[in-house]
Amino acid sequence: MIERAISAFQSIYQRRPTAAALAPGRVEILGNHTDYNGGAVLAAAIDRHICMVGAPNDGRRVRVYSLDFKQTLEFELPDGSAAPPSLGVDWGDLIGAALYCLRRENVPTVVFDAVVLGNIPIAAGLSSSAALTVSTAKLAEQLVCKQAPGDMPAAALTLHKLAQLMQQAEHVGLGVRCGLLDPFTSIHGKQGALLVLDSALGSGTTVPLAQKQEATPAIVIVDSRTPRSLSASRYNERRRECERAFEQLVLTLPHPPAHLCQISLELFGRVEHALEPVLRRRARHVIGEHARVLQAVAALLGGNVARLGALMRESHSSSRVNFENSTERLDLICEVADEQRACLGSRLTGAGWGGCTLHLVQRDAADEFTEFVVREVLERSGATVEAYVTQASDGARAFAL
Repeated sequence: MIERAISAFQSIYQRRPTAAALAPGRVEILGNHTDYNGGAVLAAAIDRHICMVGAPNDGRRVRVYSLDFKQTLEFELPDGSAAPPSLGVDWGDLIGAALYCLRRENVPTVVFDAVVLGNIPIAAGLSSSAALTVSTAKLAEQLVCKQAPGDMPAAALTLHKLAQLMQQAEHVGLGVRCGLLDPFTSIHGKQGALLVLDSALGSGTTVPLAQKQEATPAIVIVDSRTPRSLSASRYNERRRECERAFEQLVLTLPHPPAHLCQISLELFGRVEHALEPVLRRRARHVIGEHARVLQAVAALLGGNVARLGALMRESHSSSRVNFENSTERLDLICEVADEQRACLGSRLTGAGWGGCTLHLVQRDAADEFTEFVVREVLERSGATVEAYVTQASDGARAFAL
């Protein structure tokens, strides 16, 4: 991708780029909709990326060409005080919002030309939007470091602060009240390991996916080919429902916690009668998800990856029944996948309402598994889906060219 981007940059701008940035997508292993409820999430950066290359220019306007969309966008560098530019396309609005959030934090930036491309499926729940904002921030950092080494740009921010700013960029650019998970994972990913995000504290640790490298299962993603836009889905509605559930539960507790997921399952069982049925199901899902993440971490530390698979199945059932963010096609994919002995566990991943499913599969059977799932889903429903094998990968990076 970097070579393709460099070649395109030279063709478009008639000079060579001076810096590059790569930011991975992410897959949510467990912890569905817990990140904005103060809960834990188990996630991994994956080996699919957004790539940006660029160089400072002498003008007043940022110019970015998308190889995927065959579009060039130009806009003035946001000053962080006025509203960010609205460019009419999601990818451009995200780049503008990322720069706006950096500038609002007084992070030095320069006007630049860039080329962007990626191999993360769009609107599939693998966080292509977070990868785009993170790669923009990392490129901006590298360009300033190269042009004015005495300045302290995004590198002076803690990685946690950078993740917070890129979370805000999605709020600004797409109008989606997403949690911290996506940019945090794109920044902090580690090859061969899963990231455990404590969203209440905004901190993370890593846990190995398997105790022995040869026993590490493959992470198989199946794209349902049912795109969903978070801003047009029920994501914001679910977030409001969780907030309402918490507000009502707080009234019943003598010592209320700060977040919904900090209510234990045992305590929730004693107070859930205070909620109307819909809010009760929403709260049961996210509180149960938080508990499942903690159980999964303990299982992985004990070398029991099969337990993680069982918890993933429980998670999908709760998504379907309690959170109602699954679909018939996502359910079918998981049902077909779980028929294979090599499949340790299946669930939807990401916000839901379309997008992708996630499967942990014995590594030596991964190719056969993907062929089976694609074939069977087509035969049973007439739907064409795409499956591919990924692995836990390192987080975002930038470098001089």
